[in-house]
Amino acid sequence: MFPAVWCLHKSGRVFDTCFGLLTAITSCLYHICDSIDSPLWLDEGQWHRLDNIATITSIVCWIVYLMDIQQRVVEEYTQYVLFIFVLIFQQKNPWDPANSFAPILGSLLILMFRYMLFHPIPSYHKRELGMGFLFLFCGVCFYIRGLDDENDPYRFFHGCWHGLSGIAAYYNVRILANRQSVLPLKQK
Repeated sequence: MFPAVWCLHKSGRVFDTCFGLLTAITSCLYHICDSIDSPLWLDEGQWHRLDNIATITSIVCWIVYLMDIQQRVVEEYTQYVLFIFVLIFQQKNPWDPANSFAPILGSLLILMFRYMLFHPIPSYHKRELGMGFLFLFCGVCFYIRGLDDENDPYRFFHGCWHGLSGIAAYYNVRILANRQSVLPLKQK
């Protein structure tokens, strides 16, 4: 996750950088509290709720990035409005999967309508797109498998989710071909 956060920082994507860091910090503190069975300023459930908010917002930020909005102020408004929806849905019930997926699905619908109605699909680096989705898909499979605490008592599958989603994030911040990347890409 940290290489992706560094790249976001170097690209001047402040909102994305902050939520990438928040995701890493809250996730770490949530898992530490879970392991030591003791609070660290906030208890496990409070860190978990913040982790959910940060993770969902980070995913939404990536979807906004894929929208390739050229006007920075429009992109920022889009991020903030979608963040408000994340907060509202998580406040309603953070443990209901529908409240986690609704802001993500809503963002994906905006992405699809944007390309279907208003703008052509931008040029993507196919290798980064493929690798990002491959690692993300594998990570989601481990995440789903890790939801069953009885079959994942040592949180191995959940840990794989974190590792694979971090690798996916590294590729996912390099997808747009028309954006100046701070990471080296092999030119063919």
